[in-house]
This record gives sequence, structure tokens and C-alpha cells, in this order.
Amino acid sequence: MPTFSAYKKYDILEHMFLSSQKEPTMPTFEFAADLPSLLLSSSISVIVIGLMLFMAFRLHASNRRRAYRTLLVSLGFILIHHSLQLALSLGLLHGQAGLSFAGKLLQVFSFIVMNFAVFELYFRRRSRTRLWFYGLLGLGVLIAAGDLLPVPAESGAAWAERLAFTPVLDGYLLVLPPLFALMFGPHIGQPRKYAFGLGSAFAAQLCVVLHQYGGPRFAVWGVAAEVLNVVYYVLLFMLFFERVVELLMTAYRSSITDGLTNLYNRRFFLSQ
Repeated sequence: MPTFSAYKKYDILEHMFLSSQKEPTMPTFEFAADLPSLLLSSSISVIVIGLMLFMAFRLHASNRRRAYRTLLVSLGFILIHHSLQLALSLGLLHGQAGLSFAGKLLQVFSFIVMNFAVFELYFRRRSRTRLWFYGLLGLGVLIAAGDLLPVPAESGAAWAERLAFTPVLDGYLLVLPPLFALMFGPHIGQPRKYAFGLGSAFAAQLCVVLHQYGGPRFAVWGVAAEVLNVVYYVLLFMLFFERVVELLMTAYRSSITDGLTNLYNRRFFLSQ
């Protein structure tokens, strides 16, 4: 008769055979809980940013102003930031802590460059404005470097977790909208739209901080942040579009009037 050890061998062989016959499983992706709102807001933001990017490219091609070049750079940063955010939410990229930190740093840079580009649509950049520009960018780099440098005797997992939560960089992004409201708000030709845009950016960043540091009960603030970001981009597009129309109308009027007397010139009468 077969012994107990023989039965045991048969059971092991049967288990190995059955486990080898299992159907292969398909790879799965982990999606964010607020993925529908993120997809909708990112799609609208990308469309609005794409329109501004097209306008800025055409204006820069016809008139090589520094403001249009600065605007192109800032819009490129914003597009890369939203692409990273969407790819991380869809689970298409690994190394989430480092890429999320890079996206946040791009958001800081794009916000600074964008506001200086809006200011340069109205005024030329002066030495004091240039000092503020490079000073704010340098301060952002220093804050990011402080978050990137590892602490002695810190493990890789702890370093990655520290990159996911950067309160100093988040606080810096929260301070920037009021700062630009004080610096540029009184000088912009459309102060209400500019103030509402900065208010939307401030409220969006505040919702991000509540969502990130407040725990699960503040999850709804993440959706509110995405909606407020869309509002900010729409207001920015309206401000940019109206300013471009003003510049074009000014250029057309100066071409058909005399600069000294402000009367219609020969070109105006020939076009009638």
C-alpha cells in the first residue's frame, strides 16, 4: 500500500499542475479616485493653454517681443506640468514622488514666468523688474534644493515620502498670488480680471494644501482645486486675448493717423 509520504507527494504534484493551468492575469493600472474630474479639468486646461500657445506663437513670429517669448516659455512649463499630473494619475509613470515634485516645481516656475509675461504685455522689463524675476526664480530653486537634499541617515523610502510632501514649496506657491497682486495689480490695464485670476490661483493652491495635508475627509478639496485651476486659465486667456486686441487696434490706428496731430493720414483716405 502507498505510504503517507507518497500521498503527500501526489498532493504536491497535483497542486503544482493545477496552479500551472490558471489563466494569465492582465496587468492592472491604479487610478486616482478623482480621475473623472482630473481628466475633465486637464482637458479644458490643455485646450485653453493650447489656444494661448498658438496665439503667442503667431504673435512672436510676427513681432519678436520679449513678452511673447516669455509667455511661450511659461505655457510650455504649464503643458509639461499638466502632462506629468495626468500621467501620474493614470499610473503610466513610475517614481511618483520624484515626478510629482518635478511637476510642482514646474508649476512654481510657470506661475512666476506667466505673471511677468502678463506685466510685460503692458510695460517693458526694467532693471528692478528683472531683479524681482530672477530673485523669485532663485528662491524657488533654493527651496527645491532644500527639499531634494537627503538628511543624514535617511533611507530612500523616507526621502521619497519627504518629496511627496513639500510644505515649504507649497507655502511658497501660496504666497506668490498675493505678492503679484501687490506688485502688478495696480499697473495692469485689466485689474479686475487679473485680480480674479490671482484669487482663483490662490484658492486653488489653498485647496491643494487642504487636500494633501488634511487627510481623507478633505478629498473633495482636490476636485475644487481642479475647477479653480480651469477658472484661472480661462480668466488668463480672456486677459491675454483682450490685451492682444488692444495692441492690434493701437497699431492699426497709429498706421492711419498722424502721430503729431492725431488726424487721419493719406493711407486712411486711400483705403476708403
